[in-house]
Amino acid sequence: MSNPEDVTVQGTTAVTYVDNMYITLRQSIIRLPIFIIAAAIGFFCVPIIFSLIHPDSIAAQEPVRETARFIGENWKLPIVAGLLYLLFIQVCSAARFLRLPLATRTLTYSADAVGMRFTDGQGSSAQMPWTTIRKATRTTRYIILRMKVGRTRFIALKAFADSERLWKLVATNVPTRG
Repeated sequence: MSNPEDVTVQGTTAVTYVDNMYITLRQSIIRLPIFIIAAAIGFFCVPIIFSLIHPDSIAAQEPVRETARFIGENWKLPIVAGLLYLLFIQVCSAARFLRLPLATRTLTYSADAVGMRFTDGQGSSAQMPWTTIRKATRTTRYIILRMKVGRTRFIALKAFADSERLWKLVATNVPTRG
């Protein structure tokens, strides 16, 4: 049996538009509850602010009933705002992705006992030691690496001929889930 420190796993793939959409959607959904809560708080403050601005209005005379009426009539607005947020993020991400040169969309991954290295088609690279990764999660298409500094990296399993070997290497160096 080989020594785990001698294992090097390499793979190359072209990042597709579908990969970009999946990654963007996954990262946006994490932030979506925060956005909806902020929109709801701002939304529920509208009748209160209105009653402060217009002290002679019905909202100022019966604030609880008017706030309940306002919420009953407009409860869908924070949800619609959240969905529009997701749509806006997807459109911006698609525009940004389509502007990338084709060479930049080709990624080469290399993993060994020290960490992972990412290199794009133009030669730009980044090294990520295992000690900087807080947690790894495996899905059917990706290994998701959550960094200690709050960033997230998606490793496409389609890049590797033997993705089990990569997962074993990640699992020996990083706390895993999935």
